[in-house]
Amino acid sequence: MYVCYIALVMATLIGIVTRLIPGVNNVVWGMELSRFAMVWMVMLINAVNIQQRDEIVIEVLISRVPDRVRRIMAIISDILVIGFLVVMFVFGLKVCVDNARQMTASLGISMRYIYICMPLGALCMLIEKVIVLVQDVRSSKPIKNASEEVIDQL
Repeated sequence: MYVCYIALVMATLIGIVTRLIPGVNNVVWGMELSRFAMVWMVMLINAVNIQQRDEIVIEVLISRVPDRVRRIMAIISDILVIGFLVVMFVFGLKVCVDNARQMTASLGISMRYIYICMPLGALCMLIEKVIVLVQDVRSSKPIKNASEEVIDQL
C-alpha cells in the first residue's frame, strides 16, 4: 500500500510540475500511473479496513439494536460479503486472463498487471473477512465497529 501511495504521489507531482515548467515536455504516463496506483491501493487497503472493522456500516441502524440482533446482523453481513468476495475473486481472475494481451496506453505494460489487483485484493479481503466471521461467531462480547471502540476508550 505504501509503494502504491508513493507511486501515486510521485506520478501526480511529476505530471503537475512538467505542466507548469515552460519548455519541459509534458509527462503523459503520470496520470495513468497515478490512476493504476490508486486502484491497487484501494483494493489492498480494504483488507485492512475489514481487519480493523472499519467498514462502511449504517451506524444509525446498528447502534440502535440490541447486542443479540447486532450479532445476527454482523454474521449475516459477514456471510454476504464473503459470497461477494468469492464472486469478485473468480471474475477478477477471468478479467486478468481475458485482458492479458491488452496493453496500457502510455506505459506500454500488460493490463494483467493492473487487473490482478482485483483477485488479489478480493483474496486478501476474503481471508480477513473469514477471520472476522470466526471471531463474530466465537465471541461473547458485543460486536462493535472501529468508531464505537474508540468512543468506548474515551
